Amino acid sequence: MRCTFTCALWPILLIGAVLALRPDGATVRAAPEETGKAPRIAVVSTLKITDELMNGPRFKPARTEFEDDLREREINPITERLKELQGRIEGMERDDPRFRDLREQYLRLQRELSEKTHELARAVERKVAEQLVECYALVRTSAAEVAENAGYTFVISSTDPDAKLETDTVVALTRDMLSRPVLVFPREVDITEDVRKELNLD
Repeated sequence: MRCTFTCALWPILLIGAVLALRPDGATVRAAPEETGKAPRIAVVSTLKITDELMNGPRFKPARTEFEDDLREREINPITERLKELQGRIEGMERDDPRFRDLREQYLRLQRELSEKTHELARAVERKVAEQLVECYALVRTSAAEVAENAGYTFVISSTDPDAKLETDTVVALTRDMLSRPVLVFPREVDITEDVRKELNLD
C-alpha cells in the first residue's frame, strides 16, 4: 500500500512551535538602542509549507523511490512465490503426497509476507520522519530569514484560523485545531507566502 501524505499525518510534530530568529539556537537579543521596544510577532503556517515540501519534487520522488525499491526487493519475490504455490495447490488433489508440504510452504510464506509488510511500513515511516525533520529545518531557516529582514522579533507557527478544518475523523479534527494556536492576528503579520517564495514553492 502506497503511503500518501496530508497535513493530518504530522501536525503533532510541528504545531505550536515558536521559531527563534536564529536556527542555530542562539538567542536573538535586541540591539542596545532597541531595548525597551515592544517585540514584533509574525505568524507562519509551518504545516502548510511542510506539507507542500513533502509532496513536492524535492522530497516525494525520493520517498516513492525508497518505498518502491524496498517493495521490489522484499515484497514482490514473496508475492510471486505465493502466486506460484497457489496455482500448484489449486490444481492438486488433496490426497497428493505433495499437497501437505506445499500448503505448509504457502502458509509459511504468508507469515513471512506479513512480517515483511510490517517492516516495510516501519521503514517508510522512518523515511517520512527523516524528511519531516529536513523540511522543518528548511521552513525554520527561511522563516527566520524572512522575519529578520522584516524586523520581526518572534515567529509563531500557526495555521490560518479561517482555513477549513479537517473533519474526516475526530483525531484529524483535533490535530487540525491544535495546529492553529493563534486564533486572531492581523493578516499583515502572516509571512507564510514570503516563506513559500523563499523556498521556491510558487
